Amino acid sequence: MTHIEKLDRILEYIAISDEKRSRHSKRIYKEFEDIIPENEIPLIIEKIEKDGFIKKIIIENSNYSKVIPPYACLITYDGFFFFEKGGYKSQQKRILWEGVKTKAKTAVIVLNSIVILTIAALGVYFSYGSKEKDKVIIDKEKSIELLSITVDSLKNITSRELYVK
Repeated sequence: MTHIEKLDRILEYIAISDEKRSRHSKRIYKEFEDIIPENEIPLIIEKIEKDGFIKKIIIENSNYSKVIPPYACLITYDGFFFFEKGGYKSQQKRILWEGVKTKAKTAVIVLNSIVILTIAALGVYFSYGSKEKDKVIIDKEKSIELLSITVDSLKNITSRELYVK
């Protein structure tokens, strides 16, 4: 039996009791003596109490041991609600699922960032290529203009030579 299962079993035992939703420590030890080692039971009860799902009420009586006095475990409203939602096992599944969702969101964000950076890099690359092409076009336009001027001047010279002859 896993630790989660032990926590759920004891919480369930306290939650479904007929005695005003409480259990006496002797009855808890008796119920789980063959299932859970006796030295683990107080640790499990302490954990459930620390989580706020039960309240431990010490029973003061001179006939009982002063080292480990008997107590009653009373389930709290939060404890009953937690038990109804599936207990520790359900909580563990929710935590694992939240971890998976967080990792998936992170992966999507990283992938999105990579796509954006790729688009930006391509934009810079094409912008640079476009500027180079613009320079080539301007240089060719200048060459064409110079050739046009040269052709025009040759036409003028040729027309004058024809006129003079």
